[in-house]
Amino acid sequence: MNIPTAFLIFFISNLILAHCENILIIQSYGYYSHTKVQHSLFLDLLQHGHNLTIFTPRIMDFSGYENITQYHFKEHYLDSNDSTIDEILKFIIINGGWFFLNNLAYVYQVLKTDMKMLEFKKLFLEPENHKFDLIMLETDLYICEILAEIYDCPVVKFSACEMVIFQHEMIGNLVHPSIHTSIFMLPRIHGNLSFFDRILSFLLYILKYFYSFVLEFFVNDILQDSLPSELRYPRGYKISYKRLQMRFTFLNLMTESIRPIIPSYHQIGFYHIEPPKSLDIELENFINTSINGVILLSIGSELSLTEIHQQIFLNAFKKLQFDIIWKVDPEKVKKFEIPKNVLTSNWLPVSDILGHLNVKALITHGGARTIEEAIDREIPMIFIPMVCDQQFNVKFLTKKGVGISLDINEISEKSVINAADEIMKYIYKKNVRKYKEYVYDQMMTSHEIARENIKVLLKHKDVYSYQQYEGRRIGFITRYFIDIYLILSLFIFIFYYLRKFLGNL
Repeated sequence: MNIPTAFLIFFISNLILAHCENILIIQSYGYYSHTKVQHSLFLDLLQHGHNLTIFTPRIMDFSGYENITQYHFKEHYLDSNDSTIDEILKFIIINGGWFFLNNLAYVYQVLKTDMKMLEFKKLFLEPENHKFDLIMLETDLYICEILAEIYDCPVVKFSACEMVIFQHEMIGNLVHPSIHTSIFMLPRIHGNLSFFDRILSFLLYILKYFYSFVLEFFVNDILQDSLPSELRYPRGYKISYKRLQMRFTFLNLMTESIRPIIPSYHQIGFYHIEPPKSLDIELENFINTSINGVILLSIGSELSLTEIHQQIFLNAFKKLQFDIIWKVDPEKVKKFEIPKNVLTSNWLPVSDILGHLNVKALITHGGARTIEEAIDREIPMIFIPMVCDQQFNVKFLTKKGVGISLDINEISEKSVINAADEIMKYIYKKNVRKYKEYVYDQMMTSHEIARENIKVLLKHKDVYSYQQYEGRRIGFITRYFIDIYLILSLFIFIFYYLRKFLGNL
Protein backbone atom coordinates (compact mmCIF):
# COMPACT_ATOMS: atom_id res chain seq x y z
CA MET A 1 0.00 0.00 0.00
CA ASN A 2 1.52 3.34 -1.05
CA ILE A 3 1.66 6.36 1.25
CA PRO A 4 -1.04 8.49 -0.51
CA THR A 5 -3.53 5.58 -0.34
CA ALA A 6 -2.78 4.94 3.34
CA PHE A 7 -3.16 8.63 4.12
CA LEU A 8 -6.49 8.74 2.26
CA ILE A 9 -7.83 5.75 4.22
CA PHE A 10 -6.63 7.31 7.49
CA PHE A 11 -8.27 10.64 6.60
CA ILE A 12 -11.61 9.09 5.62
CA SER A 13 -11.65 6.87 8.74
CA ASN A 14 -11.09 9.85 11.01
CA LEU A 15 -13.69 11.87 9.11
CA ILE A 16 -16.27 9.13 9.71
CA LEU A 17 -15.35 8.74 13.38
CA ALA A 18 -15.54 12.49 13.85
CA HIS A 19 -19.25 12.36 12.98
CA CYS A 20 -20.08 9.36 15.16
CA GLU A 21 -22.18 10.37 18.14
CA ASN A 22 -23.38 8.61 21.28
CA ILE A 23 -27.16 8.27 21.29
CA LEU A 24 -29.29 7.08 24.21
CA ILE A 25 -32.59 5.49 23.15
CA ILE A 26 -35.36 4.53 25.58
CA GLN A 27 -38.50 2.71 24.42
CA SER A 28 -41.76 2.59 26.37
CA TYR A 29 -43.79 -0.06 24.53
CA GLY A 30 -42.78 -3.57 23.52
CA TYR A 31 -45.50 -4.21 20.97
CA TYR A 32 -44.04 -5.99 17.97
CA SER A 33 -45.60 -3.55 15.51
CA HIS A 34 -43.96 -0.64 17.38
CA THR A 35 -40.48 -2.10 17.70
CA LYS A 36 -40.53 -3.36 14.12
CA VAL A 37 -40.64 0.10 12.58
CA GLN A 38 -38.36 1.64 15.22
CA HIS A 39 -35.80 -1.09 14.54
CA SER A 40 -35.48 0.26 10.98
CA LEU A 41 -34.67 3.76 12.27
CA PHE A 42 -32.11 2.47 14.76
CA LEU A 43 -30.52 0.36 12.03
CA ASP A 44 -30.07 3.49 9.93
CA LEU A 45 -28.30 5.20 12.83
CA LEU A 46 -25.99 2.22 13.28
CA GLN A 47 -25.14 2.13 9.60
CA HIS A 48 -24.05 5.76 9.82
CA GLY A 49 -21.60 4.89 12.57
CA HIS A 50 -23.42 6.22 15.63
CA ASN A 51 -23.03 4.44 18.96
CA LEU A 52 -26.40 3.40 20.39
CA THR A 53 -27.36 2.56 23.96
CA ILE A 54 -30.90 1.19 23.96
CA PHE A 55 -33.21 0.41 26.89
CA THR A 56 -36.06 -1.65 25.48
CA PRO A 57 -38.94 -3.92 26.56
CA ARG A 58 -38.23 -6.15 23.52
CA ILE A 59 -34.65 -7.04 22.54
CA MET A 60 -34.10 -6.42 18.83
CA ASP A 61 -31.78 -8.16 16.40
CA PHE A 62 -28.80 -6.06 15.32
CA SER A 63 -26.51 -8.91 14.29
CA GLY A 64 -23.19 -7.80 12.85
CA TYR A 65 -23.09 -4.43 14.64
CA GLU A 66 -20.73 -3.79 17.52
CA ASN A 67 -21.61 -0.13 18.10
CA ILE A 68 -24.74 -0.96 20.09
CA THR A 69 -25.60 -1.96 23.66
CA GLN A 70 -29.10 -3.15 24.58
CA TYR A 71 -30.60 -3.39 28.06
CA HIS A 72 -33.80 -5.36 28.56
CA PHE A 73 -36.71 -3.96 30.58
CA LYS A 74 -37.77 -7.51 31.47
CA GLU A 75 -40.77 -6.59 33.65
CA HIS A 76 -41.69 -3.53 31.64
CA TYR A 77 -43.93 -4.95 28.95
CA LEU A 78 -47.16 -6.77 29.69
CA ASP A 79 -47.84 -9.21 26.86
CA SER A 80 -51.46 -9.09 25.70
CA ASN A 81 -51.08 -11.93 23.24
CA ASP A 82 -53.81 -13.99 24.92
CA SER A 83 -56.34 -11.16 25.08
CA THR A 84 -59.39 -11.78 22.94
CA ILE A 85 -61.26 -9.09 21.08
CA ASP A 86 -64.21 -9.35 23.48
CA GLU A 87 -61.94 -8.84 26.51
CA ILE A 88 -60.37 -5.73 25.01
CA LEU A 89 -63.70 -4.25 23.93
CA LYS A 90 -65.31 -5.00 27.32
CA PHE A 91 -62.40 -3.25 29.06
CA ILE A 92 -62.86 -0.12 26.93
CA ILE A 93 -66.66 -0.08 27.27
CA ILE A 94 -66.52 -0.46 31.08
CA ASN A 95 -63.93 2.28 31.44
CA GLY A 96 -65.51 4.49 28.79
CA GLY A 97 -64.27 8.08 28.94
CA TRP A 98 -61.93 7.13 31.82
CA PHE A 99 -59.88 4.93 29.51
CA PHE A 100 -57.12 7.54 29.72
CA LEU A 101 -56.80 6.93 33.49
CA ASN A 102 -55.75 3.37 32.77
CA ASN A 103 -53.12 4.80 30.45
CA LEU A 104 -51.89 6.94 33.35
CA ALA A 105 -51.73 3.88 35.59
CA TYR A 106 -49.76 2.03 32.94
CA VAL A 107 -47.32 4.94 32.55
CA TYR A 108 -46.79 5.05 36.33
CA GLN A 109 -46.21 1.30 36.48
CA VAL A 110 -43.74 1.45 33.59
CA LEU A 111 -41.72 4.36 35.01
CA LYS A 112 -41.58 2.88 38.52
CA THR A 113 -40.47 -0.50 37.15
CA ASP A 114 -37.82 1.11 34.94
CA MET A 115 -36.27 2.96 37.88
CA LYS A 116 -35.71 -0.35 39.70
CA MET A 117 -33.38 -1.55 36.95
CA LEU A 118 -29.77 -0.99 38.07
CA GLU A 119 -28.35 -0.13 34.63
CA PHE A 120 -31.13 2.38 34.05
CA LYS A 121 -30.77 3.94 37.50
CA LYS A 122 -27.06 4.42 36.84
CA LEU A 123 -27.96 6.92 34.12
CA PHE A 124 -29.20 9.17 36.94
CA LEU A 125 -26.64 8.21 39.61
CA GLU A 126 -23.42 8.04 37.57
CA PRO A 127 -23.54 10.64 34.77
CA GLU A 128 -19.74 10.93 34.87
CA ASN A 129 -19.52 7.38 33.46
CA HIS A 130 -21.67 8.15 30.42
CA LYS A 131 -21.62 10.63 27.58
CA PHE A 132 -24.57 11.20 25.29
CA ASP A 133 -24.94 13.67 22.45
CA LEU A 134 -28.62 12.95 21.84
CA ILE A 135 -31.47 11.30 23.72
CA MET A 136 -34.31 9.65 21.80
CA LEU A 137 -37.45 8.82 23.77
CA GLU A 138 -40.61 6.98 22.88
CA THR A 139 -43.89 8.53 23.96
CA ASP A 140 -44.86 8.46 27.69
CA LEU A 141 -41.33 8.32 29.17
CA TYR A 142 -41.71 11.65 30.96
CA ILE A 143 -39.22 11.01 33.75
CA CYS A 144 -36.50 10.66 31.12
CA GLU A 145 -36.79 14.37 30.29
CA ILE A 146 -34.53 14.85 33.33
CA LEU A 147 -31.74 12.94 31.58
CA ALA A 148 -31.51 15.67 28.95
CA GLU A 149 -30.73 18.15 31.71
CA ILE A 150 -28.16 15.82 33.27
CA TYR A 151 -26.31 15.19 30.00
CA ASP A 152 -26.92 18.64 28.52
CA CYS A 153 -28.17 17.34 25.18
CA PRO A 154 -31.26 17.66 22.96
CA VAL A 155 -34.23 15.29 22.96
CA VAL A 156 -35.95 13.67 20.01
CA LYS A 157 -39.26 11.92 20.66
CA PHE A 158 -40.79 9.26 18.44
CA SER A 159 -44.18 7.59 18.28
CA ALA A 160 -45.40 4.58 16.31
CA CYS A 161 -48.99 5.83 16.20
CA GLU A 162 -51.11 8.96 16.51
CA MET A 163 -50.27 11.08 19.55
CA VAL A 164 -52.66 12.31 22.23
CA ILE A 165 -53.67 15.98 22.45
CA PHE A 166 -51.10 17.32 24.90
CA GLN A 167 -48.26 15.53 23.06
CA HIS A 168 -49.15 17.56 19.97
CA GLU A 169 -49.31 20.73 22.07
CA MET A 170 -45.99 19.84 23.70
CA ILE A 171 -44.18 20.23 20.37
CA GLY A 172 -46.35 23.12 19.18
CA ASN A 173 -48.77 21.53 16.70
CA LEU A 174 -52.24 23.04 16.48
CA VAL A 175 -54.88 21.36 18.61
CA HIS A 176 -58.50 22.48 18.65
CA PRO A 177 -61.04 20.24 20.42
CA SER A 178 -63.77 21.11 17.90
CA ILE A 179 -61.62 19.71 15.09
CA HIS A 180 -58.99 17.40 16.57
CA THR A 181 -60.57 14.91 18.94
CA SER A 182 -58.78 12.96 21.63
CA ILE A 183 -57.42 9.51 20.87
CA PHE A 184 -59.61 8.33 23.77
CA MET A 185 -62.76 9.11 21.76
CA LEU A 186 -63.53 5.79 20.13
CA PRO A 187 -63.90 5.96 17.22
CA ARG A 188 -61.98 9.18 16.78
CA ILE A 189 -63.48 11.62 14.32
CA HIS A 190 -61.69 14.69 13.03
CA GLY A 191 -63.75 17.64 11.84
CA ASN A 192 -67.53 18.06 11.41
CA LEU A 193 -68.28 17.00 14.96
CA SER A 194 -71.83 16.89 16.26
CA PHE A 195 -72.75 19.07 19.24
CA PHE A 196 -72.53 16.07 21.60
CA ASP A 197 -69.15 15.05 20.14
CA ARG A 198 -67.84 18.59 20.64
CA ILE A 199 -68.93 18.54 24.30
CA LEU A 200 -67.16 15.20 24.83
CA SER A 201 -64.08 16.40 22.95
CA PHE A 202 -63.96 19.59 25.04
CA LEU A 203 -64.24 17.66 28.32
CA LEU A 204 -61.43 15.32 27.30
CA TYR A 205 -59.36 18.32 26.29
CA ILE A 206 -59.86 19.89 29.73
CA LEU A 207 -58.97 16.59 31.40
CA LYS A 208 -55.49 16.84 29.92
CA TYR A 209 -54.70 19.39 32.65
CA PHE A 210 -55.68 16.81 35.26
CA TYR A 211 -53.59 14.25 33.36
CA SER A 212 -50.55 16.56 33.45
CA PHE A 213 -51.05 17.28 37.17
CA VAL A 214 -51.26 13.58 38.08
CA LEU A 215 -48.33 12.79 35.80
CA GLU A 216 -46.09 15.28 37.57
CA PHE A 217 -47.21 13.86 40.93
CA PHE A 218 -46.19 10.39 39.71
CA VAL A 219 -42.81 11.63 38.49
CA ASN A 220 -42.11 13.34 41.82
CA ASP A 221 -43.13 10.23 43.73
CA ILE A 222 -40.81 8.05 41.64
CA LEU A 223 -37.89 10.48 41.99
CA GLN A 224 -38.25 10.62 45.77
CA ASP A 225 -38.54 6.85 46.00
CA SER A 226 -35.75 5.88 43.57
CA LEU A 227 -32.91 8.37 44.06
CA PRO A 228 -30.72 8.80 47.15
CA SER A 229 -31.47 11.87 49.26
CA GLU A 230 -28.46 13.87 48.05
CA LEU A 231 -29.56 13.46 44.42
CA ARG A 232 -33.30 13.92 44.82
CA TYR A 233 -35.04 16.69 43.01
CA PRO A 234 -37.10 18.99 45.22
CA ARG A 235 -40.74 18.07 45.59
CA GLY A 236 -42.87 19.96 43.14
CA TYR A 237 -40.45 19.30 40.28
CA LYS A 238 -42.14 20.18 37.00
CA ILE A 239 -41.45 18.28 33.81
CA SER A 240 -39.62 20.53 31.38
CA TYR A 241 -39.84 20.08 27.63
CA LYS A 242 -37.39 22.84 26.72
CA ARG A 243 -34.86 20.23 25.54
CA LEU A 244 -37.38 18.70 23.15
CA GLN A 245 -36.08 19.67 19.71
CA MET A 246 -37.82 17.30 17.34
CA ARG A 247 -40.51 14.66 17.06
CA PHE A 248 -40.99 11.81 14.61
CA THR A 249 -44.20 9.90 14.06
CA PHE A 250 -44.11 6.74 11.97
CA LEU A 251 -47.16 7.86 10.04
CA ASN A 252 -47.62 9.32 6.59
CA LEU A 253 -49.29 12.56 5.54
CA MET A 254 -51.73 10.42 3.54
CA THR A 255 -52.64 8.20 6.51
CA GLU A 256 -52.61 10.69 9.41
CA SER A 257 -55.20 13.32 10.29
CA ILE A 258 -54.39 16.66 8.69
CA ARG A 259 -53.45 19.54 10.99
CA PRO A 260 -51.06 22.53 10.87
CA ILE A 261 -47.65 21.29 12.05
CA ILE A 262 -44.36 22.98 12.93
CA PRO A 263 -41.04 22.42 11.05
CA SER A 264 -39.56 20.15 13.73
CA TYR A 265 -42.45 17.66 13.55
CA HIS A 266 -41.77 14.99 10.92
CA GLN A 267 -43.99 12.24 9.53
CA ILE A 268 -41.90 9.24 8.48
CA GLY A 269 -44.45 6.60 7.56
CA PHE A 270 -43.68 3.44 5.56
CA TYR A 271 -40.23 3.49 7.19
CA HIS A 272 -39.95 -0.27 7.68
CA ILE A 273 -41.05 -1.27 4.18
CA GLU A 274 -38.63 -3.53 2.30
CA PRO A 275 -38.94 -5.52 -0.95
CA PRO A 276 -40.79 -8.83 -0.37
CA LYS A 277 -38.61 -11.86 0.34
CA SER A 278 -39.13 -15.34 -1.07
CA LEU A 279 -41.59 -17.57 0.80
CA ASP A 280 -41.02 -21.06 2.16
CA ILE A 281 -42.03 -23.99 -0.03
CA GLU A 282 -45.35 -24.72 1.75
CA LEU A 283 -46.61 -21.13 1.48
CA GLU A 284 -45.32 -20.72 -2.07
CA ASN A 285 -47.05 -23.89 -3.27
CA PHE A 286 -50.32 -23.05 -1.50
CA ILE A 287 -50.48 -19.59 -3.11
CA ASN A 288 -49.27 -20.68 -6.56
CA THR A 289 -51.80 -23.52 -6.83
CA SER A 290 -54.75 -21.34 -5.85
CA ILE A 291 -57.03 -21.01 -8.87
CA ASN A 292 -59.03 -17.93 -7.82
CA GLY A 293 -56.45 -16.29 -5.59
CA VAL A 294 -55.71 -16.02 -1.88
CA ILE A 295 -57.10 -13.87 0.94
CA LEU A 296 -54.86 -13.33 3.97
CA LEU A 297 -56.41 -12.97 7.45
CA SER A 298 -54.17 -11.34 10.07
CA ILE A 299 -55.28 -9.25 13.06
CA GLY A 300 -51.84 -8.49 14.44
CA SER A 301 -49.73 -10.06 17.16
CA GLU A 302 -51.53 -8.72 20.26
CA LEU A 303 -55.12 -9.96 19.83
CA SER A 304 -56.93 -13.20 19.13
CA LEU A 305 -60.45 -13.85 17.87
CA THR A 306 -63.04 -15.35 20.19
CA GLU A 307 -64.31 -18.88 19.48
CA ILE A 308 -67.56 -17.42 18.17
CA HIS A 309 -65.72 -15.23 15.69
CA GLN A 310 -63.44 -18.10 14.70
CA GLN A 311 -66.47 -20.25 13.90
CA ILE A 312 -68.07 -17.44 11.88
CA PHE A 313 -64.95 -17.00 9.75
CA LEU A 314 -64.48 -20.74 9.18
CA ASN A 315 -68.12 -21.15 8.10
CA ALA A 316 -67.72 -18.23 5.69
CA PHE A 317 -64.37 -19.42 4.32
CA LYS A 318 -65.86 -22.83 3.56
CA LYS A 319 -68.29 -21.18 1.11
CA LEU A 320 -65.77 -18.89 -0.60
CA GLN A 321 -64.20 -19.64 -3.97
CA PHE A 322 -60.91 -18.20 -2.72
CA ASP A 323 -58.18 -19.88 -0.69
CA ILE A 324 -57.41 -18.48 2.77
CA ILE A 325 -54.18 -18.07 4.73
CA TRP A 326 -55.02 -17.40 8.38
CA LYS A 327 -52.49 -16.19 10.94
CA VAL A 328 -53.73 -18.02 14.02
CA ASP A 329 -52.38 -20.52 16.53
CA PRO A 330 -53.54 -23.93 15.17
CA GLU A 331 -54.04 -25.09 18.79
CA LYS A 332 -56.76 -22.45 19.24
CA VAL A 333 -58.80 -23.71 16.27
CA LYS A 334 -58.11 -27.46 16.50
CA LYS A 335 -61.62 -28.08 17.88
CA PHE A 336 -63.08 -26.80 14.60
CA GLU A 337 -63.14 -28.52 11.23
CA ILE A 338 -60.67 -26.59 9.07
CA PRO A 339 -61.86 -26.34 5.42
CA LYS A 340 -59.50 -27.61 2.70
CA ASN A 341 -59.11 -24.09 1.29
CA VAL A 342 -57.75 -22.72 4.60
CA LEU A 343 -54.10 -22.80 5.70
CA THR A 344 -53.40 -21.84 9.33
CA SER A 345 -50.09 -20.90 10.90
CA ASN A 346 -49.01 -19.39 14.21
CA TRP A 347 -46.51 -17.10 12.48
CA LEU A 348 -46.54 -15.71 8.96
CA PRO A 349 -44.32 -13.28 7.03
CA VAL A 350 -47.32 -11.04 6.34
CA SER A 351 -45.41 -8.40 4.37
CA ASP A 352 -43.80 -11.03 2.11
CA ILE A 353 -47.09 -12.87 1.52
CA LEU A 354 -48.77 -9.62 0.50
CA GLY A 355 -46.06 -9.22 -2.15
CA HIS A 356 -47.18 -12.36 -4.01
CA LEU A 357 -49.13 -11.63 -7.20
CA ASN A 358 -51.79 -14.24 -6.42
CA VAL A 359 -52.78 -12.64 -3.09
CA LYS A 360 -55.96 -10.69 -3.78
CA ALA A 361 -57.02 -9.16 -0.44
CA LEU A 362 -56.17 -8.75 3.24
CA ILE A 363 -58.51 -9.02 6.23
CA THR A 364 -56.92 -6.89 8.96
CA HIS A 365 -57.60 -5.14 12.27
CA GLY A 366 -56.39 -1.84 10.80
CA GLY A 367 -53.01 -1.47 12.49
CA ALA A 368 -50.80 1.21 10.93
CA ARG A 369 -47.89 -1.11 10.02
CA THR A 370 -50.09 -3.72 8.34
CA ILE A 371 -51.93 -1.01 6.40
CA GLU A 372 -48.63 0.40 5.14
CA GLU A 373 -47.50 -3.04 3.99
CA ALA A 374 -50.78 -3.65 2.17
CA ILE A 375 -50.69 -0.27 0.42
CA ASP A 376 -47.09 -0.82 -0.64
CA ARG A 377 -48.04 -4.24 -2.09
CA GLU A 378 -51.22 -2.77 -3.68
CA ILE A 379 -53.57 -5.09 -1.77
CA PRO A 380 -57.20 -3.99 -1.03
CA MET A 381 -58.33 -4.51 2.57
CA ILE A 382 -61.30 -5.71 4.59
CA PHE A 383 -61.03 -3.91 7.92
CA ILE A 384 -62.20 -5.15 11.33
CA PRO A 385 -61.14 -2.26 13.61
CA MET A 386 -61.17 -2.72 17.37
CA VAL A 387 -59.25 -0.22 19.49
CA CYS A 388 -57.56 3.20 19.54
CA ASP A 389 -55.89 4.29 16.29
CA GLN A 390 -57.30 1.33 14.33
CA GLN A 391 -60.77 2.87 14.23
CA PHE A 392 -59.49 6.18 12.93
CA ASN A 393 -57.19 4.49 10.39
CA VAL A 394 -60.10 2.52 9.01
CA LYS A 395 -62.53 5.45 8.93
CA PHE A 396 -59.91 7.54 7.14
CA LEU A 397 -58.96 4.89 4.55
CA THR A 398 -62.45 3.60 3.73
CA LYS A 399 -63.27 7.15 2.66
CA LYS A 400 -60.38 6.84 0.20
CA GLY A 401 -61.88 3.67 -1.25
CA VAL A 402 -58.95 1.34 -0.51
CA GLY A 403 -61.06 -1.07 1.49
CA ILE A 404 -64.31 -1.80 3.30
CA SER A 405 -65.08 -2.12 7.00
CA LEU A 406 -66.94 -4.68 9.12
CA ASP A 407 -68.20 -4.10 12.66
CA ILE A 408 -66.72 -6.74 14.96
CA ASN A 409 -69.87 -6.65 17.13
CA GLU A 410 -72.17 -7.35 14.18
CA ILE A 411 -70.00 -9.60 12.04
CA SER A 412 -71.70 -12.64 10.53
CA GLU A 413 -71.05 -15.41 8.05
CA LYS A 414 -73.01 -13.53 5.40
CA SER A 415 -71.22 -10.21 5.97
CA VAL A 416 -67.82 -11.90 5.61
CA ILE A 417 -68.85 -13.57 2.34
CA ASN A 418 -70.32 -10.33 0.96
CA ALA A 419 -67.18 -8.40 1.96
CA ALA A 420 -64.92 -10.94 0.24
CA ASP A 421 -66.93 -10.70 -2.98
CA GLU A 422 -67.08 -6.88 -2.80
CA ILE A 423 -63.34 -6.36 -2.23
CA MET A 424 -62.55 -8.24 -5.45
CA LYS A 425 -64.01 -5.42 -7.54
CA TYR A 426 -61.32 -3.69 -9.58
CA ILE A 427 -62.14 -0.23 -8.19
CA TYR A 428 -60.51 -1.12 -4.83
CA LYS A 429 -57.31 -2.32 -6.51
CA LYS A 430 -57.26 0.84 -8.60
CA ASN A 431 -57.71 3.07 -5.55
CA VAL A 432 -54.90 1.34 -3.63
CA ARG A 433 -52.52 1.82 -6.57
CA LYS A 434 -53.43 5.50 -6.78
CA TYR A 435 -53.00 5.88 -3.03
CA LYS A 436 -49.57 4.25 -3.19
CA GLU A 437 -48.49 6.77 -5.83
CA TYR A 438 -49.57 9.65 -3.58
CA VAL A 439 -47.66 8.19 -0.62
CA TYR A 440 -44.36 7.74 -2.42
CA ASP A 441 -44.46 10.79 -4.69
CA GLN A 442 -42.69 13.01 -2.14
CA MET A 443 -39.56 15.19 -2.34
CA MET A 444 -37.77 13.13 0.34
CA THR A 445 -38.18 9.57 1.54
CA SER A 446 -38.87 8.86 5.22
CA HIS A 447 -35.31 7.58 5.62
CA GLU A 448 -33.90 10.80 4.16
CA ILE A 449 -36.11 12.97 6.38
CA ALA A 450 -35.00 11.18 9.56
CA ARG A 451 -31.35 10.91 8.57
CA GLU A 452 -30.87 14.52 7.47
CA ASN A 453 -32.75 16.08 10.40
CA ILE A 454 -30.90 14.01 13.00
CA LYS A 455 -27.65 14.89 11.24
CA VAL A 456 -28.42 18.62 11.52
CA LEU A 457 -29.50 18.29 15.15
CA LEU A 458 -26.34 16.41 16.13
CA LYS A 459 -24.24 19.08 14.45
CA HIS A 460 -25.93 22.14 15.95
CA LYS A 461 -27.63 20.66 19.08
CA ASP A 462 -30.13 23.49 19.57
CA VAL A 463 -30.89 24.41 15.96
CA TYR A 464 -34.62 23.71 16.34
CA SER A 465 -34.91 25.85 19.46
CA TYR A 466 -34.94 28.80 17.07
CA GLN A 467 -37.96 27.32 15.30
CA GLN A 468 -40.06 26.60 18.37
CA TYR A 469 -43.61 27.84 18.24
CA GLU A 470 -44.33 30.28 21.07
CA GLY A 471 -47.97 29.23 21.05
CA ARG A 472 -47.10 25.96 22.79
CA ARG A 473 -46.46 27.90 26.02
CA ILE A 474 -49.83 29.66 25.94
CA GLY A 475 -52.42 28.30 28.36
CA PHE A 476 -56.05 27.49 27.73
CA ILE A 477 -57.41 30.85 28.99
CA THR A 478 -55.09 32.92 26.80
CA ARG A 479 -55.36 30.64 23.77
CA TYR A 480 -59.15 30.87 23.60
CA PHE A 481 -59.51 34.53 24.77
CA ILE A 482 -61.42 33.47 27.90
CA ASP A 483 -60.01 36.42 29.88
CA ILE A 484 -60.94 38.88 27.10
CA TYR A 485 -64.47 37.46 26.86
CA LEU A 486 -64.87 37.83 30.63
CA ILE A 487 -63.63 41.45 30.63
CA LEU A 488 -65.85 42.36 27.68
CA SER A 489 -68.82 40.67 29.35
CA LEU A 490 -68.11 42.63 32.52
CA PHE A 491 -67.98 45.93 30.59
CA ILE A 492 -71.25 45.10 28.82
CA PHE A 493 -72.84 44.15 32.14
CA ILE A 494 -71.67 47.42 33.79
CA PHE A 495 -72.70 49.52 30.78
CA TYR A 496 -76.16 47.90 30.66
CA TYR A 497 -76.94 48.41 34.37
CA LEU A 498 -75.37 51.87 34.43
CA ARG A 499 -77.56 52.93 31.52
CA LYS A 500 -80.59 51.34 33.18
CA PHE A 501 -79.79 53.06 36.47
CA LEU A 502 -79.29 56.50 34.84
CA GLY A 503 -82.47 56.05 32.85
CA ASN A 504 -84.46 55.69 36.05
CA LEU A 505 -83.20 59.01 37.48
